[in-house]
Amino acid sequence: MLALLYAALFHVWQGRTMAGLGWFILASLIGFALGAVVGSLLHFPTLGQVQILPGTVGSLLALFVVRMRKR
Repeated sequence: MLALLYAALFHVWQGRTMAGLGWFILASLIGFALGAVVGSLLHFPTLGQVQILPGTVGSLLALFVVRMRKR
């Protein structure tokens, strides 16, 4: 849910098209998952079973990468 929220907020801030929203959602989900895996491997603290901080960082990095590629 956080990854979808980040994608939606990023689209409101930087988005231009509905197709862009789809790319932002995909990037955010993949980035959050990768960040959570890295956070788990590095033993970051969790909230329940969710690696929120590394997942958020991964999501934001992925969103900015997609945004730079779309220019």
